[in-house]
Amino acid sequence: MAAVPTSVPAPHHTPGATPSASHAGYPVACAVCGGSDSTPVMARTTASAWVVCRGCGLVFQSPRVDQAAIVERYVDGDYHRRRGGVPEHYVAYSLRRSRAAIAWAIEQSAVQPEHGAARGIGGGGGGALLELEARGFRVRGVEPDPVRSEIARERFDLDVQTGLFDETTPTGGDLALAYSCHVWEHLADPVATARAAHEALSPRRGVVAVG
Repeated sequence: MAAVPTSVPAPHHTPGATPSASHAGYPVACAVCGGSDSTPVMARTTASAWVVCRGCGLVFQSPRVDQAAIVERYVDGDYHRRRGGVPEHYVAYSLRRSRAAIAWAIEQSAVQPEHGAARGIGGGGGGALLELEARGFRVRGVEPDPVRSEIARERFDLDVQTGLFDETTPTGGDLALAYSCHVWEHLADPVATARAAHEALSPRRGVVAVG
């Protein structure tokens, strides 16, 4: 299985702000409307806080850590190992959540992708990929957390690579569907990831579904 490159273009940040060298974070504007007026909604640590844009309602991480910190946290780090691994109840919850999200997305009138190749961006433990596979898609995934990607491969026999999705990630042909859930708010540059996913889609009827 080919390794997934982890480099993406440098993240966009608020003019005048200095990107952090590690996990300090820097304030960012909304990637959708460009607005800087936001309301805090959740904070887990000093380096992980989410806000909601007052202009368009997008939820995103701000302050946002830089790309090097994202790689260290998920790809090169021990995000779950230092928490004692991934508990069984989380695996079960992830499967339920992913399957329910896929079922809802596919049933929307505006989201009717043709069956073909599907890519899970931030594939987690494989819940969404299992549901897509059951619905007739040829599935592959990219997951930055090595513990969860191993669960997808070893436990569910899924083709999930460890790494970050970007424009250089092999997709195996035009995608009918690119899917992710609870991923984009963690990214150093969600706009670059969205652009890479769009470029990988089939020109006929490709769909990006983000939860």
